[in-house]
Amino acid sequence: MGALLAITNTAAVVGFGAVAQQTTAFMAAVDVVTHFPGSPLVGAAVAVGVIAGLTGSSSGGQQIALPLIAPHYLDAGVDPDSLHRVVAISSGALDTLPHGGYVVTTIRAICGETHKAAYASFSAVTVVVPLLGVVLAIILFSLGM
Repeated sequence: MGALLAITNTAAVVGFGAVAQQTTAFMAAVDVVTHFPGSPLVGAAVAVGVIAGLTGSSSGGQQIALPLIAPHYLDAGVDPDSLHRVVAISSGALDTLPHGGYVVTTIRAICGETHKAAYASFSAVTVVVPLLGVVLAIILFSLGM
């Protein structure tokens, strides 16, 4: 039963993301984040993080975002390996906002808790740590490491 619930939650979130992608507001958000000033790696991290947050799914966010933003950053001369790593890390931070399928499945179905009781601890591990990781990755890649 747990696997079925996890699949259903994930499918619902990816479906939500696919619908959201069709809106004018979503495309406006993509335009804003791809024109973020400064390092292209920071722009890519923000773009994918925001899109993953909007869709509520790390993999769904990448699937929707990369065809839209990767050409922009690759044309700007961003190293594809660095772009891939930064995108992979950044997509895993904001995808665990309270509406995400993984969050709902973990807190409600697996742990049997309410969002009110569990989300503060959950977000410390699934939002704060990945955000620190993406900052570290951007710094290291910017230094050429």
